Amino acid sequence: MIFTECGCGEPITVGWESGDGAGFYRTNCKCGKIAMTECTSFGGETHILDDEEELEKFVSDKKLNIPS
Repeated sequence: MIFTECGCGEPITVGWESGDGAGFYRTNCKCGKIAMTECTSFGGETHILDDEEELEKFVSDKKLNIPS
């Protein structure tokens, strides 16, 4: 499990365990922001994005597949 939080303080829990595939997990926060949590054993980050436009830039910059 990954435990993190949005910039507004809302807790975020991602159901991911070491050994699962690496990547990013999207969470839509109650405050309207988008949290992209990096699924990795050590050194991961949660990136808080303001809107879909920022999400598109994030996905492009990281060369990720578009999340569904």
